[in-house]
Amino acid sequence: MLLSHGFWKQVGVALILWVLCWAVYENSLHNDFMIDDHGMVLQDTKIHNPKFLFYQFIPDLHKNLNLEGSKGNVYYRPLAHGLPMAGYLLFGTNPFGYHLANLFLFYLCVMALYGFLSLLIKDWSVALLTSIFFCVHPINALLVNYITASVFSVQVFSMVVSLALVLIASDESGSRKISERQRGFLYFLSLILFGISLLCHETAITLPLYLAACLFFGRSYDFKKVLAVSAPFFIMAGLYLLFRLEYASLKASLLDKIPGFDLSLTSYIATFTRLVVWYLEKIFFLDGIVLIWATPIIRDHLILWNLLFGGGLGLSVWIMRRWWPDKVKSFAFLWFVIGLLPVMMGCFFQPAIGFMIEPHWLFFPSIGLFLLVSVLLTELRPKIQKGVYLLFIFTLLLYLGVHTKGYNALWGNERQYCLYWLKHVPGYKSVMFHLAGTYLREGEYAQAQRIYKEALENTSSDEEIYINLGLMDEQEGNLTGAVDHYKAALIFQPHSALAYNNLGIVYLKREEIAQAQECFERALALNRFLIEPRLNLASLYEKEGKSLEAQMLLEENLTIDPHEERSLLSLIRISLARGEKAKAVDLARRFLAKSRNPQELTFLGSLFAQYRFLNMAFSFYFKALQIDPSSKNAFLEVGKLYGNLGQLQRAILFWQEGLRYHPTEKGFGELITEAQRLLQQK
Repeated sequence: MLLSHGFWKQVGVALILWVLCWAVYENSLHNDFMIDDHGMVLQDTKIHNPKFLFYQFIPDLHKNLNLEGSKGNVYYRPLAHGLPMAGYLLFGTNPFGYHLANLFLFYLCVMALYGFLSLLIKDWSVALLTSIFFCVHPINALLVNYITASVFSVQVFSMVVSLALVLIASDESGSRKISERQRGFLYFLSLILFGISLLCHETAITLPLYLAACLFFGRSYDFKKVLAVSAPFFIMAGLYLLFRLEYASLKASLLDKIPGFDLSLTSYIATFTRLVVWYLEKIFFLDGIVLIWATPIIRDHLILWNLLFGGGLGLSVWIMRRWWPDKVKSFAFLWFVIGLLPVMMGCFFQPAIGFMIEPHWLFFPSIGLFLLVSVLLTELRPKIQKGVYLLFIFTLLLYLGVHTKGYNALWGNERQYCLYWLKHVPGYKSVMFHLAGTYLREGEYAQAQRIYKEALENTSSDEEIYINLGLMDEQEGNLTGAVDHYKAALIFQPHSALAYNNLGIVYLKREEIAQAQECFERALALNRFLIEPRLNLASLYEKEGKSLEAQMLLEENLTIDPHEERSLLSLIRISLARGEKAKAVDLARRFLAKSRNPQELTFLGSLFAQYRFLNMAFSFYFKALQIDPSSKNAFLEVGKLYGNLGQLQRAILFWQEGLRYHPTEKGFGELITEAQRLLQQK
């Protein structure tokens, strides 16, 4: 009966947490791709093919592959790319699937946290309340709203479960009878999960300190025993740090930037204190939570800021001394403080904006604050009426949940979110770049150009701005301006494959064929994963009658992205023209299985009708109409095919249906009249 009771209690907890996750985040599920989602998920061709998963684990990728060589990797987080790859293979360009997957991963984090805290503090109600706070607090909304943030859920889950496995393996109370072999396996599995968390984000390097705190406060181990159990984790963290310093850009992307800040110790302490104060403000007052926040280096009022730091340090010592007998409170407070250690170095990451902090660095440390609040609220329970207590908890959670749903809504519109972000971090060039990108995608070129120009920094990061300015010049027919902007991009980033490709397109429009071909070839030499230069070269070769060379280029594109529709479509067309009908049909089936583009499906339907592949033609037409039941061209073309086959009644039916959707389209009426005349002649 006890087992049964315990089982159903856990099922009830699981259901409560799932309903809560759904209730708080359901309005985020239809949000679109945002900010880095565009580049990481939609535009990075290596994400679209699982055979390139291995490359994500190669440090300093630019040294090993033909990529834009001078950029390199500014971080080493293989799973930050591996997870979007899995998402793309499952969901393609449908953002709903990614958000649903993020919600499920977040739910797993919440459940894992509940299980871990139940093991550690032996109080399921405190564990549940802590997990609920973690679930509903808006500081964690990023985990569901930002598609590329799925990696942080995996990091938190891996770290929590890693700690839980060590707790299970180190349980000497006799409540769990575990053999030495099983203990060894659990320790090994825990180390594997620690490794996975390191592949997600470098802030996981603090896990050995969390483990030591768990063993000291949760298992009452002495220092010697804590060290013995946690030593493999500290060794692993040290090896990871050495690896990152030597092979994976940590020195170049972070340590080499520190001297550029021109800092005194007092300025560093003051500015770091400002970051911590900002984060605590967001935790307790909820307003102004953004993806990245920054502050200029503090050089004034240093005495006041350093006194605040000293007061905070003194308060922390006093709290630890006062709460020392209460191991749960001491542990919860220390848990949060440990998490501040990565911020002490991470704040140097972008010198152009001053000291920075990203709330997702503190997803894991925030658990300590939620645990502390939960313990304090639980202690309050016997002191007030049960109804009042429950009403207070409900009101608090409702307040947090409403704020979280508000942040979900902000994430639903990139322009809206960027404007909100700039309100709290004025002049942040990266945000201005993303804001201008939204105006560019929406065709508001004047706004986009103005913001791009404001975002220029006179550094290599300006490459993308000049490329986008060139794109707008192209759209407006200003080819000279486009060339100037693409060449400006190459001044700032001489290895920009994208700038060379776009420059080649302009030369093509100006009928400067030799220069265009040279640019496309240069782009491919710099980055062999780009799809566009091969498409452009293949188009050039086709015009020159070199169909075999064009075919080879397009097939190479498909080795990079097997479902790249433009390459598939061109290959089908070339294969039919060369008489390679079996190959064309095979490629057509691949296109038919994946494409959701009614225009391209209709085009291929007409192409196959032209070559008398009638079943294939009908398949393309019908899928086009399945995707877009009002597709004018699909109705016109499928009717023509039936008409050419002598099935005039069917042709008329399709044209009448098309006319119903497009009553002003004269073509339908003319075709119907002609078909009826032919029927009367019969």
